[in-house]
Amino acid sequence: MSVRTLRYYDEIGLLRPVWVDQSTGYRWYEAEQLRRLHRVLALRDLGVRLVEIGVLLDDQLTVQELRGILSLRRAEAHDRLAAEAERLARVEARLAQLEEREMSDYDMVVKSKLPVYAYPVESVRRAAYLAMRLFDVLDRLEAAGVDVTADEVARIADASHQIAAAAIARHRTDRAGE
Repeated sequence: MSVRTLRYYDEIGLLRPVWVDQSTGYRWYEAEQLRRLHRVLALRDLGVRLVEIGVLLDDQLTVQELRGILSLRRAEAHDRLAAEAERLARVEARLAQLEEREMSDYDMVVKSKLPVYAYPVESVRRAAYLAMRLFDVLDRLEAAGVDVTADEVARIADASHQIAAAAIARHRTDRAGE
């Protein structure tokens, strides 16, 4: 951990030293603060933003809220991977083109554009609410000592997926009829 990073964490209130020596500028931390620092580093490694880390550590978010933040990070990571995969495909295509013949005077960029579907905000809210309720049910079952297998959860998720797919299809049909 660099001194610069520690000073920045102090500046934003993420990890304040217990004492700063005014003559040397040395920062002093307590052993208990090491746990907080390790949490900060672990969450940063997962791609969680510093602002969110501060909230996570200070406000004691619920498991569902942490799941939501990490699910968002996962989606963002998938988007970045997909974008990089597309860029890699373009580079490979260009290299293959250069292998075939001399470079032309004209460069061409080909990008595929997938269709983007917009869903009503209420449908998205409802799906998020249902997911949160599923987590609540699973937490309660676990607390009650009920061992839920992955197959059972998969069946529940599959049924939820089928319901969501039917709702989306109905919405598209309704929009097409307008």
